[in-house]
Amino acid sequence: LFISLSNFSAFSGFVFLLVFSSFKQNETACSGFEVNINYQDADHLITPWIIKNHVKNHCGDPIGQSLSDIDIESIELQILSIPYVLKADVFLTIEGRLVARIIQRKPLMRVINRLGQEFYADNEGFLMPANHDFPARVIVVNGNITLPYSPNVNLSNFMAGLSDTLQSRLNIYRAFHIVQKAIADSFLLAQVSQLYFNSDNEIEITPAFGNHLILFGDTTNTSVKFEKLKAFYIQAMPKVGWETYHTINLKYENQIICIK
Repeated sequence: LFISLSNFSAFSGFVFLLVFSSFKQNETACSGFEVNINYQDADHLITPWIIKNHVKNHCGDPIGQSLSDIDIESIELQILSIPYVLKADVFLTIEGRLVARIIQRKPLMRVINRLGQEFYADNEGFLMPANHDFPARVIVVNGNITLPYSPNVNLSNFMAGLSDTLQSRLNIYRAFHIVQKAIADSFLLAQVSQLYFNSDNEIEITPAFGNHLILFGDTTNTSVKFEKLKAFYIQAMPKVGWETYHTINLKYENQIICIK
């Protein structure tokens, strides 16, 4: 292979510039730390300040550090250790800034169990501790629920919960199934405020509007029950008034029992 002297000189100069540029970048100090969070149209559970403070406490303040001393992988792992974070991508820009692009988990429901623990379940079924500084406006689930909080629980895997024969521990899996059904319909999402498991492990729903109680029963025929409730709200409630009934019972097939 023949390379002319002029081409070789140009190539050598190009390599030198690359090496020199890389050397200079490594010696450059980090000039800023930028955090971008995708909240997935959900209430905010974290802020850029929380992320920056967490990184500073566990990895040191990146601003002012030499770029070659910044451990991108460690910073990314630390951000992912925050329970509200679903995904994180951390990188350095050519200008010497550290950037973290984050996707927040999307809270689906807030659980208050009989152990006094309060936590969220996200739309994928994973649990997160409640942060009272940043409350999420989601459906509340409480009552006879005894499953303790654990970040290793995945409520979307109902079969995993079936190994536990204690009904009060399974109720949280049932609640996740019910809430998923409710939020899939914008009308029901606006109406359902709270799910309560009574001592018989049956569900009682508190609506967002009106002073009545909805007796939902167990989790069988969930879709049919919600369709009955929706039809009743749209067709009957405007005629009889929202304050007419004290209880709406959906437990029985092909009928709705209303008690004044």
